[in-house]
Amino acid sequence: MILFKLIAFIFIVGIVGIIAIIVMGVGLWVRVRSAIDQLRGGNAQRTNRKTDNGRGDGVIDQRTPEQSNQKIFGSDEGEYVDYVDEDDDKAQ
Repeated sequence: MILFKLIAFIFIVGIVGIIAIIVMGVGLWVRVRSAIDQLRGGNAQRTNRKTDNGRGDGVIDQRTPEQSNQKIFGSDEGEYVDYVDEDDDKAQ
Protein backbone atom coordinates (compact mmCIF):
# COMPACT_ATOMS: atom_id res chain seq x y z
CA MET A 1 0.00 0.00 0.00
CA ILE A 2 2.81 2.40 0.86
CA LEU A 3 4.58 1.52 -2.37
CA PHE A 4 1.43 2.39 -4.35
CA LYS A 5 1.15 5.78 -2.59
CA LEU A 6 4.82 6.48 -3.28
CA ILE A 7 4.45 5.63 -6.97
CA ALA A 8 1.28 7.78 -7.20
CA PHE A 9 3.09 10.69 -5.51
CA ILE A 10 6.06 10.43 -7.88
CA PHE A 11 3.67 10.25 -10.85
CA ILE A 12 1.78 13.38 -9.75
CA VAL A 13 5.02 15.29 -9.09
CA GLY A 14 6.25 14.23 -12.53
CA ILE A 15 3.07 15.44 -14.25
CA VAL A 16 3.22 18.77 -12.40
CA GLY A 17 6.89 19.09 -13.35
CA ILE A 18 6.16 18.42 -17.01
CA ILE A 19 3.37 21.01 -17.00
CA ALA A 20 5.69 23.56 -15.34
CA ILE A 21 8.39 22.90 -17.94
CA ILE A 22 5.87 23.34 -20.77
CA VAL A 23 4.57 26.63 -19.32
CA MET A 24 8.10 27.99 -18.89
CA GLY A 25 9.04 26.82 -22.39
CA VAL A 26 6.06 28.59 -23.94
CA GLY A 27 6.92 31.76 -22.00
CA LEU A 28 10.50 31.60 -23.20
CA TRP A 29 9.35 30.95 -26.77
CA VAL A 30 7.09 34.03 -26.68
CA ARG A 31 9.92 36.21 -25.37
CA VAL A 32 12.41 34.94 -27.96
CA ARG A 33 9.87 35.33 -30.75
CA SER A 34 9.11 38.89 -29.61
CA ALA A 35 12.82 39.75 -29.52
CA ILE A 36 13.34 38.32 -33.01
CA ASP A 37 10.36 40.25 -34.37
CA GLN A 38 11.63 43.43 -32.74
CA LEU A 39 15.10 42.98 -34.25
CA ARG A 40 13.72 42.24 -37.70
CA GLY A 41 11.37 45.20 -37.56
CA GLY A 42 14.16 47.69 -37.02
CA ASN A 43 12.61 50.90 -35.76
CA ALA A 44 9.04 49.84 -36.51
CA GLN A 45 7.37 50.33 -33.18
CA ARG A 46 4.56 47.94 -32.37
CA THR A 47 2.29 48.12 -29.41
CA ASN A 48 0.36 45.24 -27.96
CA ARG A 49 -2.94 46.45 -26.60
CA LYS A 50 -5.32 43.94 -25.10
CA THR A 51 -8.99 44.80 -24.89
CA ASP A 52 -11.27 42.68 -22.73
CA ASN A 53 -14.72 42.12 -24.18
CA GLY A 54 -16.33 41.01 -20.91
CA ARG A 55 -16.54 37.31 -21.79
CA GLY A 56 -13.08 36.48 -20.53
CA ASP A 57 -11.43 36.49 -23.92
CA GLY A 58 -9.72 39.54 -25.33
CA VAL A 59 -8.61 41.17 -28.52
CA ILE A 60 -4.91 41.89 -28.96
CA ASP A 61 -4.07 44.75 -31.32
CA GLN A 62 -0.54 44.44 -32.74
CA ARG A 63 -0.72 47.22 -35.30
CA THR A 64 1.75 50.08 -35.34
CA PRO A 65 0.49 53.36 -33.84
CA GLU A 66 0.33 54.84 -37.34
CA GLN A 67 -1.90 52.00 -38.53
CA SER A 68 -4.18 52.08 -35.50
CA ASN A 69 -4.66 55.87 -35.69
CA GLN A 70 -5.40 55.81 -39.42
CA LYS A 71 -8.92 56.84 -40.43
CA ILE A 72 -11.04 54.01 -41.74
CA PHE A 73 -13.85 56.04 -43.32
CA GLY A 74 -13.51 59.16 -45.41
CA SER A 75 -15.28 62.39 -44.45
CA ASP A 76 -17.77 61.92 -47.30
CA GLU A 77 -18.70 58.39 -46.20
CA GLY A 78 -21.41 57.42 -43.75
CA GLU A 79 -24.88 58.75 -43.20
CA TYR A 80 -26.77 60.77 -40.64
CA VAL A 81 -29.81 59.15 -39.07
CA ASP A 82 -32.40 61.14 -37.12
CA TYR A 83 -33.03 59.88 -33.61
CA VAL A 84 -36.59 58.76 -32.96
CA ASP A 85 -37.65 57.96 -29.41
CA GLU A 86 -39.49 54.62 -29.28
CA ASP A 87 -42.01 55.89 -26.72
CA ASP A 88 -43.01 58.77 -28.99
CA ASP A 89 -43.30 56.38 -31.93
CA LYS A 90 -45.64 54.03 -30.01
CA ALA A 91 -47.87 56.86 -28.75
CA GLN A 92 -48.76 57.98 -32.27
